[in-house]
Amino acid sequence: HMPTGMVDDSTPLLALIHRPLCLCIVAFVEGRPEAVHHVLRGVLSHWPSAATANSSKEVLLLHELEMLMEHAAPDALADPELRDLLVGVIVESFEGSKNFRVAERALLMFRSDAVLNLLRQHHAAVVPRLIQRLLQAASEHWN
Repeated sequence: HMPTGMVDDSTPLLALIHRPLCLCIVAFVEGRPEAVHHVLRGVLSHWPSAATANSSKEVLLLHELEMLMEHAAPDALADPELRDLLVGVIVESFEGSKNFRVAERALLMFRSDAVLNLLRQHHAAVVPRLIQRLLQAASEHWN
């Protein structure tokens, strides 16, 4: 997740290794479900900052988050700090990004039944935050 370089003007270095890396990480999480907390924190810790925004890398990482959430145990988001961090990244991706691909990919995560079921278990904490930010983004976002 660390490579921040670019192969060309639009392809991040991470794109070359992302698919096999995702499959390896998902296999690891399926074998050791208790490790999903550490893996999610690891992915989130390498999220591009606003100063180093790389929309292609953000799209890849959003896809990876979705894959991890689809294979996570039902109690994977029991830690409120991790849950807030994850929801914050998703919200920032659809609200804060000026690139429509990032915003679209973040919103597409909600089409996954597994992601919805995982978030639904903590609906009291997640839904108010999402609804507020979705309404705000809908009124202010350029697209």
